[in-house]
Amino acid sequence: MGTMTTQGTVPKSSYTFLKLQLVAVCCLAFWLFVSPPKLDYLKHTFSSQPARTPLISSTSNIDRGSRLFQSSLHRPGGTTRDGLPETSPSSRSDDVAEVLLTGKDHTVKPTPTLSQENITNTIVEIEPAEEPQHTWMIKWQDRDFSKTKKLPITEGYTWNNTREEVKRHVIFNRVGKCGSRSVLNLLQSLAKNNHFYLISSQVYNDKRISSENQEKLVSILSKVQSPFIYQRHLHFINFTEYGFQHPTYINIIRDPLERAVSQYYFIRFGDEKKQERRFSQNSTDPRKLMSYEQCVIQQVPECIGKRAFYIVPFFCGHDPRCRFPTAWALERAIENVKKHYVAVGILEELQDSLQVFQKVLPDMFSGALDTFLRFEQIANRNKTSVGVTQYKKKPSTKTALYVKNVLMKYEYQFYNWIKNRMHQQMADLGIKSYHKSYR
Repeated sequence: MGTMTTQGTVPKSSYTFLKLQLVAVCCLAFWLFVSPPKLDYLKHTFSSQPARTPLISSTSNIDRGSRLFQSSLHRPGGTTRDGLPETSPSSRSDDVAEVLLTGKDHTVKPTPTLSQENITNTIVEIEPAEEPQHTWMIKWQDRDFSKTKKLPITEGYTWNNTREEVKRHVIFNRVGKCGSRSVLNLLQSLAKNNHFYLISSQVYNDKRISSENQEKLVSILSKVQSPFIYQRHLHFINFTEYGFQHPTYINIIRDPLERAVSQYYFIRFGDEKKQERRFSQNSTDPRKLMSYEQCVIQQVPECIGKRAFYIVPFFCGHDPRCRFPTAWALERAIENVKKHYVAVGILEELQDSLQVFQKVLPDMFSGALDTFLRFEQIANRNKTSVGVTQYKKKPSTKTALYVKNVLMKYEYQFYNWIKNRMHQQMADLGIKSYHKSYR
């Protein structure tokens, strides 16, 4: 007789199977939610995949995983949420697990294109690149002509031989102690406003250079982009003698005796910046304490001969004969001014000189007079000055007449000729005198 089972009861074998299932579920739950090795396993699994840019950056990992899972349920078959072909069915669950465990979503995001719908939802703020500030002021150590890195040079650059183009290449071979430092401050402001290069030599004591260096300098300046003004204490150089197009020259001079007295005391006492003094501040050297008048009366070489012939050589040039006070040097200087100098100003009439520069070189000197007057107003208000020698003692009338009529005879002939030329330019250009002396 077989064993009969009562209806509604469960066999013992079924209880055993249920117990095994319960144990398996508990182990799985422990592995998933309690066991630390689970994280290591998942990290190892995902570390073999290439790093990908996170797409979700909200604060709750659970919410992110939920949204990712829900989006995976509503995608079209065979596509990802970005509309790309799906690579494997398990990739979505892997993504969900990664978000839940680490808060990072490494799902590959395609490079946005204009054709994608989500491009409108992507806001990328890009800071506009700052335009580099243009450097119009250039300091050039032109004692070494190999150092041209700072210069705006264009190889193969040639000038058009027209009057307007030549006026965009300007040489200011400034005469010492003729207010040129004050004018340089003005030129720096004009360079920024009118957009031209102001190339300032860092050589201050070499007014005459060798023929070889003249050719090197001419060759370099002939390749500099226009417009530019090159300034240096330098005697006139004829570019055509070296086979190059001649630029435009400008300059400013002053009363020769006033200039000589200013120079004499400047090298002894300096200016408000205490610069370029030959003697120390506390020096008791008799040469420092000697007045200019005593220097002339005692026929000290510093005040007579070639030392009293200073302005004309800047316009005469590098010919050795230009260094001596002769009629030949004077005539050569006047000839060069007529041919190559668009204007030569007078320091005692600087406002009128600036008006002339504005007319003949409008691209560079536009607004020069107004800018200078503004600087002068500020200096007067602050009771400051630029480049004014600290101590000066004028010679007696008798000594002054001797200097003007004998020692500086050719200097004054040139000075008066330049003054008359500028006055004639003003008349031709319709310029009214400003009627104000700078010094």
